[in-house]
Amino acid sequence: MSNVAKNCNTIAEVRAEIDRMDDLILPLMAERAGYVAQAPKFKKIIDDVVVPVRIDEIAHRMRAEAEQYGMSGQLAENIWRALIAEHIKFEQGEFRKMYKGDKNNEKDA
Repeated sequence: MSNVAKNCNTIAEVRAEIDRMDDLILPLMAERAGYVAQAPKFKKIIDDVVVPVRIDEIAHRMRAEAEQYGMSGQLAENIWRALIAEHIKFEQGEFRKMYKGDKNNEKDA
């Protein structure tokens, strides 16, 4: 599958298309964040938020899928790793709110 971006003739057209894509992406990112916010319910301690194997699994999957669309796999992997890093911070904050801010607080199993 190739890149599906249309050929633009001006920078204004490029920017308009990027803005259009951003408007499509944002609701999906909000939905993703909603699921990330639920994850602490299923984790015993804050250290459980970071799962390196899962991070690598997602990054590598996105890299491979990006290449099917004609996108740089490295660019996709970098974007997803940054997205995951920000969601980790968000999830840690949600964990602290859920469990009274004690980073080592173990919840009931």
